[in-house]
Amino acid sequence: MAAISFGALLAWLATPHFTVALTHSLLFSALYVGSIYLLTALRASSLQNNATPAVSIHDRDHPQVIKQRTLGALLATMLCLGIAGVQLRAWQVDAVGSMGLGYAQVAGSVVVAMVLCCVIYLGPLMLDYLDAAAQGRGAISWKRLWALVSRDLWSSPQLLRNYVVGPVTEELVFRTCVVSLWAVSPDMSTNKTVFLSPLVFGLAHVHHAWAHRQSSGVWLRTLFQIAYTTVFGWFAASLFIKTGSVAGPVCAHVFCNIMGVPDLGRIGEYMGWRRVAVWAVFLCGLLGFIALYEPMTRKGVFV
Repeated sequence: MAAISFGALLAWLATPHFTVALTHSLLFSALYVGSIYLLTALRASSLQNNATPAVSIHDRDHPQVIKQRTLGALLATMLCLGIAGVQLRAWQVDAVGSMGLGYAQVAGSVVVAMVLCCVIYLGPLMLDYLDAAAQGRGAISWKRLWALVSRDLWSSPQLLRNYVVGPVTEELVFRTCVVSLWAVSPDMSTNKTVFLSPLVFGLAHVHHAWAHRQSSGVWLRTLFQIAYTTVFGWFAASLFIKTGSVAGPVCAHVFCNIMGVPDLGRIGEYMGWRRVAVWAVFLCGLLGFIALYEPMTRKGVFV
């Protein structure tokens, strides 16, 4: 009976099907989220000493917690990549190409991602420019940018997590591993893959609510975060499929982490024609993104 069951399992895994892809997706999500807590919990004794109080594994901004979570995320990401690669090979699919890990499409994917991100964030970028002008400084300081990249980024665990480790590992797991399996499944269309697979990415952020379950309004903030990450996931999944590379989604993830959620409340700080102009720029950014997305991601243009 065990042999028959094992044989049936192998036969099920060997056949491209959505249920196999979904099972792997849930496994990848559990591995990724679980790793950032499990490894930290196992090493909890190293996060404290006699001179300091115990460090909570939910204190996500503590340097030692960030270090342990980073290690857990990296290990989980490598494991997920290995599992996805083996599964795609079992389906007789080019694993490297399907997972967006080839180098041929990297440049085009990055260009498309950055142009579209700058266009959709045209309004917030305009607000940053106005704020900088009001403070008597340039909106873009290459000196500050170089300091961020060369010094601040590598000396700050929070910045390294937000702008390097997080975007890279999350895109490798939830796009390279999850979307590639969904896209290969014959019973899943491209549209279904784009709009449904990011739900796994969005739901993976529920753990933030559990970690801060005693805080006021935590569930409302978590629902908003799930919605925001799912919407971003639609863009990233479509970009991944259209460009054939994970490089673009990674750059888009970094860009969005830097910019954050657009703060429409800032528009109220301006009066008269300035407020009208800012609203117009926001609208132009949205319409520009819609107008540019299809031609920029069309095969033979940039990718």
